[in-house]
Amino acid sequence: MSQTFTTLTTGIVDRNDGTILARLWRGAKPGSKAFRVRDYKNKRECIAAAKAWRTEAFAKRNRGEEQEPRARLFVTLTDECHDWLDYMQAHEVVERSTWLGYRAVINSTIAPTLGKLHCHEVTRRAVEEWITALMRKGTDPRRIRHAKNIVVRVLDRAIDRGIITGHGIASVRVRSPRASARPSYIPAPDHDTVVAIIDAIRPRWRIVAQLAYDAGLRFGEAAGLRPCDVVRDDDGWWLMIEQQVPKVGNVRKPKNQKTRRVPATPELVMLLRAHEAEYGLSVDGCYVSAPEGGRIYYEEWRREWLRVKAELGHSLKGVHMLRHGYASHHAEREPLAAVQGWLGHAQLSTTTDYYVKATTNARPGTSPLRANGNRKAKPGQRKVNGAGHTD
Repeated sequence: MSQTFTTLTTGIVDRNDGTILARLWRGAKPGSKAFRVRDYKNKRECIAAAKAWRTEAFAKRNRGEEQEPRARLFVTLTDECHDWLDYMQAHEVVERSTWLGYRAVINSTIAPTLGKLHCHEVTRRAVEEWITALMRKGTDPRRIRHAKNIVVRVLDRAIDRGIITGHGIASVRVRSPRASARPSYIPAPDHDTVVAIIDAIRPRWRIVAQLAYDAGLRFGEAAGLRPCDVVRDDDGWWLMIEQQVPKVGNVRKPKNQKTRRVPATPELVMLLRAHEAEYGLSVDGCYVSAPEGGRIYYEEWRREWLRVKAELGHSLKGVHMLRHGYASHHAEREPLAAVQGWLGHAQLSTTTDYYVKATTNARPGTSPLRANGNRKAKPGQRKVNGAGHTD
């Protein structure tokens, strides 16, 4: 018995067992002139008809012509985005941190403007105007690009559901501004301002800001610091930066896949011990944890930072700005090459252009604190190379 194939709104399927053979139709309306619902004697004829319809639909899409939606399916882009979020949450398609990031981008970047349009009204021209408006407001091009990719995924799902027949925004580009327009130096925050910010943060998460200001750690590195990463040798206390908790995804190595060590004062070590005694460790064995003992996520920390920012009225965009204070403080006492290694920068120009203002106090050279990096490691001691990275 020969197999027969039929076209449905979900694609081309095998009538006998319902197995999807090719998702080429992409939501063509049943009974349309270009693609009628009928049986095909073989798979080749079915796929050829689907390709012909898709070629015609893509040609209309590239010309910017609006695609007529199916009857009584005038769904706004915001509603379709939330339906997409509900689907991913129900089926656990992505991790919780990724899902929270998607929701934040949709609520802040997509829903206020582009999200008010119906899905069939989200044309290439509408998306280009939306991107232009965001660029004029000063939105980070990386965030715009991320939001556009979310819109593409949501509209692709709308096609599979039969709400629209196509879209032409996948090839829309988000151009970054020229590098010359970026600031060459970001001033370090005032010490009194930093102290006020640290005191205003809830005690459980205050250690994140202290590690950023006293050790120059990024948020993910501070969230991933463990008691075993605090070591001591003949030169004093050190923090071994070997992992980070990124904004999205699982625990991984630090930025640029490079581990390093950072000098720590005895006072900072005592703060870490007091924090562990008061709040314990997370389920991953890290100092920083959520109230229930789980891992701290960036969205939770961001809400806390915005609360403190509104309460004090300071202008610091994030905890990353406290690293600038760390860099400026140590650049006056230590060689720039040492500060570069402690901050984890791949190039010295990053330290000098954005973190340390060019002054006569800044000294190049090799730091005496890192002089032991070229020595042979003692038995049981992790070897650290001259750039402050563990081998």
